[in-house]
Amino acid sequence: MPRTNSCVNFVFPAISCVQESTMASKQEPCPRPALRYTSSPHGVQASYQQPTLAERLAATKPKPSSRLPTQPTRPDVEHFPAPLVLPDDYLAVEPGAAQNFQKWHSVHNQVTSRRRTIYVASPPIKKATDIDSWTQPVESVTEMQPQKPNPQDIIDYLTAFYHGLPVQELNFPSYGFTPWPGDKPKADGSCFIGLNTQKQRLRIRARLSPDQVYPYQLSLEDLLDASIFMLPRDAYALCLLVDHDLFEDDDDIFVCGRAYGGRRVAIVSTARYNPCLDGLQAVEREHAWPASHCERFIQEAFSGQNPTRARKKAKHTNSPEPNPNSPLKSAVAAYSVANNTHTDSPTNLSTLWLSRMTRTVSHEVGHCFGIGHCTYYACLMQGSASLSEDMRQPPYLCPVDLAKLLAGTKGEMQARYSALLEYCERLHIRGSPHFVAFGAWLRASIAR
Repeated sequence: MPRTNSCVNFVFPAISCVQESTMASKQEPCPRPALRYTSSPHGVQASYQQPTLAERLAATKPKPSSRLPTQPTRPDVEHFPAPLVLPDDYLAVEPGAAQNFQKWHSVHNQVTSRRRTIYVASPPIKKATDIDSWTQPVESVTEMQPQKPNPQDIIDYLTAFYHGLPVQELNFPSYGFTPWPGDKPKADGSCFIGLNTQKQRLRIRARLSPDQVYPYQLSLEDLLDASIFMLPRDAYALCLLVDHDLFEDDDDIFVCGRAYGGRRVAIVSTARYNPCLDGLQAVEREHAWPASHCERFIQEAFSGQNPTRARKKAKHTNSPEPNPNSPLKSAVAAYSVANNTHTDSPTNLSTLWLSRMTRTVSHEVGHCFGIGHCTYYACLMQGSASLSEDMRQPPYLCPVDLAKLLAGTKGEMQARYSALLEYCERLHIRGSPHFVAFGAWLRASIAR
C-alpha cells in the first residue's frame, strides 16, 4: 500500500499562516539532550517488534541460490534507528508484512534500455477560473503566502535521488483542466471536470471537501487512470503533480499521494503540505525529522504529556546511542542550529513546502520501483497515517531499501549521496532546516 494521509482525528479552528507562526514562536525550543534509536514503548502495545539484526542484514541480500550478486548497501546498520511507532502511527495501526530484498526482486519492474526514464508532469493548467480557485484554501492566508514548489526543483531532486536514471518533465501544450461539457453539479455538490491530455479529454470526478479546508477535491483514482493513459512508451515511471486537494473514496477526508507501482504511475498533491495550514491541521514542526528521534518528545507523545494527545503513562527505558559522530546525531545538531535561527518568511516557508513534496514524491516513485512499505527501520518508505507522521519520517532510504534501489538503478551509493548533498547545498534552499539536516546526514554518511 502506498503512503496516504488522513486528518480524521484533527479538527481545529481555521488559522492563518501568520497566526500559526505566532503560536509556534511562543514555544521554547526543545534542547534534545538525548536521541532514541529504538521504537517507542507504544510499539510493544501495538504488537510491533523490529526484526532482529540478523534478519535485517539478511533482508539486504538475495537468496544464495539465486546467483544474484550481493548489492552494495550500508553496513553500519547500528546507525539507523527503528521506526518510532507512536500512537496512531501507520505501523501501530496497520503493520503489514516486511518486504526483504528477495521479495522485492521477484515483483519489481526492471529498468531496461527502452524503459528507464522517470517522467514528472507539472500541475495541469487550470483553464477556468472556478477550477483554479479550488487550489486555494478556504481560509484566507493573504499574508506571507509561500510560493508553491517549483516542479523543476522536484525533478532535480529526483535526478539526485534516483541517481543514474534520466528524469524529465512530461509536457504537452493542451495539458490542463477544463469544465466538463454539459455538466451540472448534483445535489451533494459533486460534479465533473475535464483533463485534456495529448490525445483526448478525460473525465475527472470532483466533490466538496468534507473538512472545508479547500472548496473541492478531485478523484485520485480518476487521475491515476489518466496517468496510465498518459504514460510514455519509454517511461519507467510517471509522477503527476497536482495543486488540487484529493480524495480516494467516500470515507476519506483527504489523501496526499498514491502510486500504482505495478502500473508505473504515481500522484502527489501539493495542497495539504502548504505550511500555512499547519496550525489548522495540527502539524508539529519542532519535532520534524530528524528531531522526531528526540527522547523527550517520544516519551511525551507516549505518556500523554504532549497537550495535543492524552495518553496513559507507562514505563520505558532509554535506548543506547551510537558514537556522537553518527549521521543522525550530526543531522540533529545541524537541524537544531538551523531551526533556532529560522524565521517564517515567505522564502523559508516555500523551502519547507518543497522539502515536504520532495520527500513524498520520492516515496511514491519508490513504489513504482516495486519497493513496499518499510517495517525494518525509520525510512523514507514507511507508510504514513497522518501529516504529522509524514514530517517525522526521514528522507533517506534504510539499508534494506537502499539495496533494492541500487540493484534496480545499477547506481553507486557514494555518487548518489554526493548528488543529494549537492542538491541540499543549493543557494536557494541551503538555509532550510530540513535540507541542512539532510545535508549533515549525507556528509556523515559519505565520511563513513
